[in-house]
Amino acid sequence: LVQHDQIKEEILHQNLLQLIIDCSLKLVGPAKQSSLETLWAMTFNEAGAEILKNNKLFLDNIKVFTTQRDDEGVRKAADGLIWKLVKEPEFIAKVEEKKETE
Repeated sequence: LVQHDQIKEEILHQNLLQLIIDCSLKLVGPAKQSSLETLWAMTFNEAGAEILKNNKLFLDNIKVFTTQRDDEGVRKAADGLIWKLVKEPEFIAKVEEKKETE
């Protein structure tokens, strides 16, 4: 459901993003994976991505989750979050910089 823009907007409107972040940090197993996948979907919403980018505690924990070998689903969701929130903006900036120097 969270893949629909209207659902993402409603999550933001009702200030539920922090609750989902808290769940992702406290839950384990499939529940943790589901909350991380929900947050990953929220990165495709500009306002949602900005909130997540500005949450240092969340980002620090997500970086730890990318090293988890015992739970591939959690690791994949964490990798997706890191790509969308950290690596993709850096990559885009490098591409833009390269275009300007050509």
